[in-house]
Amino acid sequence: MLYIEFPIGGEFRFILMIFEWIFSIIALELGILFMFRHKKGQYKFKYSQDMGYIFLFFALSFSSIFSVVGSYFSYNIVTIELNHFISQIFLNSAFLIFIFLKEKKRIYIVRQYFFSISLSILLIFFIFFSFLNSQLIIYEQVIFFSIIYFFFILFFIEFIKKAKFESNLSKKVIITFFPFLILLIGLFLTSNYSVNILTTYFRLIGSILQLLGLVFLAFSFLKFSIFSEFDWKNNIEEVFLINKNGACIFYKSYIQKLDSLDKHLITSAITSVNIMIKEILKSGSKETSVIKKKEKLIYLFPGDLITGVIISKKELNTIEFYMKQLIMKIEQVYKNILKNWDGDLDIFDPIDYIFEEIFST
Repeated sequence: MLYIEFPIGGEFRFILMIFEWIFSIIALELGILFMFRHKKGQYKFKYSQDMGYIFLFFALSFSSIFSVVGSYFSYNIVTIELNHFISQIFLNSAFLIFIFLKEKKRIYIVRQYFFSISLSILLIFFIFFSFLNSQLIIYEQVIFFSIIYFFFILFFIEFIKKAKFESNLSKKVIITFFPFLILLIGLFLTSNYSVNILTTYFRLIGSILQLLGLVFLAFSFLKFSIFSEFDWKNNIEEVFLINKNGACIFYKSYIQKLDSLDKHLITSAITSVNIMIKEILKSGSKETSVIKKKEKLIYLFPGDLITGVIISKKELNTIEFYMKQLIMKIEQVYKNILKNWDGDLDIFDPIDYIFEEIFST
C-alpha cells in the first residue's frame, strides 16, 4: 500500500525527522505533565473526562515514534508497514477513545455515541484494508479525519453555548479551537498514507503544523484550563436552597441520598456558617462565599429571600452563573410565598423543574 520510497530521504529528511521527534517528545511530556497534575489534584483518575486528554497526548507520542521509526529507520518492507500500521492504530484509537469519553454524557447528531460508533466502524475498515494492502486506506483516513473535524466543530460550538458564565471565554475557546484544527490538519498531512497522494513537501508543512498546534494547545490548557470547567456538573455533590429562617426548601443530591434527619442537620450547619459569614461581610452584601474543607468546597450564594448552597468536589467558576440565575428565578416566582411562608414544603415541588431547566442549558 505504501508507494513512496522508504526510508524517506532527500533534502527534507533531516528537518522532517527533527520536527517529528520533537513532536513525539513534547506530546509524551504533556501526557506525563497532565497525569501528575491530575494525581496531584487527588482525583486519582476518577473522572474519565480528564483521562481523555492524558490518553490523547500519550497516544500521539507513541504514534509519532512508530511513524518516525517506520519512515526514517526501517529498510525492510514488512518492518516499514508494521511500524506505520501500529502508528496509525495509536493515532486513530487516541481520537476514538477521546471522543468516546466526551460523548458519554451528551448526545451529538441523532444519538449518543454517534461519532464513536462511526469511528469504530472506520477503524475496523482500516484494519481490514491494511491486511488487503488496499489503496482504500487513503479514502478511509480522509473520512476518518473529516468526522473528527466535524466532531470538534460541534464540540466547540456546544462549549461556547454553555460558557456564558465568563465574558471573555469566547476568546479563550477560539484560542484553543484553532490549535486543535491545526494539529488535526498536521496529523493528516504527516500520515504515511496521505504522503502517497501528496509529497514530502506537504509532510514538512504537516510536521510544522502539528508541532505548532500541539505547542499552542498545551499553552491553552495550561494557561486557561477552560476544559476543566466543561464538565462542571460532574463535580457537584449537593445543592441546597435555604430561606431566611434556615429551612431547606429545595435539595438535590448527586451522591448517596440523605435521610431527612441528615438533611436538616446539614442545613442547620450551613445556616450557622452563613450567619457567621454575614456578620463578617458588610450589610446587604451579595458576594459569593466559599468555604474549603479537606477535598470539599461549600459555596454560598446569598439572595434577597433565599440562600443557595452547593457542595462541590473542586473549585469552579461556572456554578456561580447558574446558581444566581436559579436564585433570581425562584425569588421572582415565589416572592410572595417566601415572605409569608406557612411551612408547607409541597408548594416548592416545582422548583425541581426550574432547577433542571436552568442547569441543563
